[in-house]
Amino acid sequence: MRSRGIRIFSLLLIVSFVLKLSAAGNYQEQVTATTLVIGSLQQSTVLLVVLGTLLLSHRPIAGSREDGSIRLHLTQPQTRFAFVIGTLIGRAGAMCLPVVIGCILNLSVGWILYGTVDLFAISVSFVTVVLYVFTGTSIGTAISVTAPTGRIATLGTIGYLLFGVILWPATGEILRPAFSALLPLGSAELTMFVRRLSPNRAYILVTNALAAVGNSAAPWSRVISAEAASEHLNLAAEGVVGTDELWLHPGIGVLVLLFWTTVPLGLGFLTFYRADIS
Repeated sequence: MRSRGIRIFSLLLIVSFVLKLSAAGNYQEQVTATTLVIGSLQQSTVLLVVLGTLLLSHRPIAGSREDGSIRLHLTQPQTRFAFVIGTLIGRAGAMCLPVVIGCILNLSVGWILYGTVDLFAISVSFVTVVLYVFTGTSIGTAISVTAPTGRIATLGTIGYLLFGVILWPATGEILRPAFSALLPLGSAELTMFVRRLSPNRAYILVTNALAAVGNSAAPWSRVISAEAASEHLNLAAEGVVGTDELWLHPGIGVLVLLFWTTVPLGLGFLTFYRADIS
């Protein structure tokens, strides 16, 4: 089942790379080849990687607890920590392979279509994608290691997708009145900062910086379109470049990804470590 899922994910990823890279050509006269390649990479992976990693990693440990097979794993000469880390690395590694191959394909085709690119920026973007894969897998593993059954793990995953991905952009607007009361002159920047605290927004922020389109947390094509139409203010809620506050720096995106990669899994492991699974 896992290998079948990875094959389906790989196919969807390749199709997405082809479509997004082709669509990026609409902006060829406005930006460099590097921006087009990294931008298409961003749009191809930002949602697919989240879905793929969560689907692959949210049930293994919870399912083995439910059917009792986890006792077999833990009677072998390995600790609970080694079991959890091994699951994380195994699942993330399985996802990284098609992602890296897709990135190389995206770079090769982009180079042919649009010309020479900045290899340093491309290389860093590849590393960022791999980190994003580990982030998604770590969140899924955290759900799996906390949930006592596969059904609860599935519900937890749906909840995360709903509130942590789909509805997260609305969080800043919901909190804006409170921000305005606490910090009237900086409420807009604080709203942008809150929006960047989700993994997918942080990923967009970092890849936008690598694509040289500023410190926006909006998809790169929206930033380019807004700049072309001189509509910077209309995209302000998404975080268009124009402020120098440290908390809006693209490096914050890396810290957010590292946070989501380590903290939820660490807290989940503490629950798993204390759980009675005998």
